[in-house]
Amino acid sequence: MNDRSLLVALMLCLAGCGKAEDGYQRYTVSGTVNLDGKPLETGEIVFYPRKEGPVVSGAPIQNGKFSLPESTGLTAGGYRVAIKSEVVEGGGSAEDQFENPPSVRSLIPAKYNTETTLTAEVMHGPQNVLNFDLKSE
Repeated sequence: MNDRSLLVALMLCLAGCGKAEDGYQRYTVSGTVNLDGKPLETGEIVFYPRKEGPVVSGAPIQNGKFSLPESTGLTAGGYRVAIKSEVVEGGGSAEDQFENPPSVRSLIPAKYNTETTLTAEVMHGPQNVLNFDLKSE
């Protein structure tokens, strides 16, 4: 490998590291969400900066797991965390939709979503694993 090829390879490697396009250093964040001791089947997790900050980010929850890669990850600091999971109930047949419309029911208590008390701290570094154990009561 000549010097020019080595330089190009090094530049390509470095292009994948460091700050996101918005100029903020973001970090990979992953973890688990359990409801009453069982993995939450599906849902969403959203991180809101506690102080005025540059990044609100979220990820889907599948089988109790979520992951935000560095490209859409979080900056270091404190966050309020909201978790959402809903089911559609009722509704009946297509002809019945107008008389008996389906309703949406949240599986997650308000204290974990619309009135969240959950918080998280994202640290400088590659490993930010956040686990949330929620109770439906």
